[in-house]
Amino acid sequence: MELVKSFGARRETLLKQTDYYLEVGKYKKKIREINNDDIELISYEREETRERKDSSYQITRLTPKQKEDLLNQKTPICLIKKTRELWIYKNTRIHLDNVSDLGNFLELETVVNDRPTEQGLKEFQEVIDLLKIDPQKSIPFSYSDLILKKA
Repeated sequence: MELVKSFGARRETLLKQTDYYLEVGKYKKKIREINNDDIELISYEREETRERKDSSYQITRLTPKQKEDLLNQKTPICLIKKTRELWIYKNTRIHLDNVSDLGNFLELETVVNDRPTEQGLKEFQEVIDLLKIDPQKSIPFSYSDLILKKA
């Protein structure tokens, strides 16, 4: 955490998240509850590889009733509970995660949106360098993959 502070990242918030994975693999779908308040349906496509994982995603806000209806239609494949300390550096979200039954993780998410991809890649590399991360040592799996392998 001191290293994250040292280069000017700001602590945004602490999030308690529960993810109900409805689909896993390259195309993932999950319901996320945040701080027992907000509920989102997140659909995303991502190859699970070592180093950088590019993804595209769509987030839809849900009501508690919509969440229950979805869970009644499809039984979750797995459940992930985590506490996420969220830090922001420029357009990069730095997640310090404590995942139940798995441990502590660092996750980076550089948001590109309307910026040129090269600009996002440059910023992502800058954060990796600032945090002294060796991309070859990254874990090439999502939390859902890790928890399913553990089961």
